[in-house]
Amino acid sequence: MTDYQKAQLLHKHCTGDFTYRNAKGNKVPRKAWVTMLDALVNHGYVDSVNGQVTDKGKKYCEKHHMSIDLTVLE
Repeated sequence: MTDYQKAQLLHKHCTGDFTYRNAKGNKVPRKAWVTMLDALVNHGYVDSVNGQVTDKGKKYCEKHHMSIDLTVLE
């Protein structure tokens, strides 16, 4: 997974939502958004039906949260 995908997963796990805009207010480009969702679903970290973080995703976040750089979402 990319740093962006990891950060989105952690953000979703902690807040219940993905980050749709950066600090400047720009929306995430659609291609990046689709790639991010596909990666999280394919790794089994996000459920493909309702978009919720799975148990596997929660465990990943709990184990790696200190090493995930959230500044990539800014």
